[in-house]
Amino acid sequence: MNQTKKNNISIPSYWEWLFKGLNGQSPGLAAYLDGWIILHISIAIIFASTVDIDAKTSLSLSIPFLGVLIAITVAWCGNITSLLCSSEIAELSTHYPGKVESYAFIVQNVILILFIALILWILKGFDILSGWFFDFLIFLFSSLAIRDSWNIILFSQLLTIARVKIILRDLNNKG
Repeated sequence: MNQTKKNNISIPSYWEWLFKGLNGQSPGLAAYLDGWIILHISIAIIFASTVDIDAKTSLSLSIPFLGVLIAITVAWCGNITSLLCSSEIAELSTHYPGKVESYAFIVQNVILILFIALILWILKGFDILSGWFFDFLIFLFSSLAIRDSWNIILFSQLLTIARVKIILRDLNNKG
């Protein structure tokens, strides 16, 4: 296992989580191989086959679009990070071994997908790569980036709900 040890605390590698999984869990990439991948592939095929974007248009459209997605996602990632540091989520994680690492790596994975989409659009914008397959990849990763941005907001809300429920449970147990 490729882990960093600090003060007898084992910190797993993001790449290990992404490709192999942790604590018997599925690899992080497996999250993209659900039923929704058919929709993302379909969107990518349709757009790559019907939309012709030149290099100049690519830069003028993609940078603001992905900039907004990245800004929204990074803001919500900050919220998730603070939630993951709360005592309530730490308690919740005792019931789900390896989940805290997965939660942190899910956030990192969302940023990776956004960066890949941004880099693909920039390569298109500078006319470095072109062709149908490259356009397919651009639209595939753009579709995944939108999905991930939405999911990171949902994930943050679910962590908030879990935290509040634990707080309320503790308050009810005291009184």
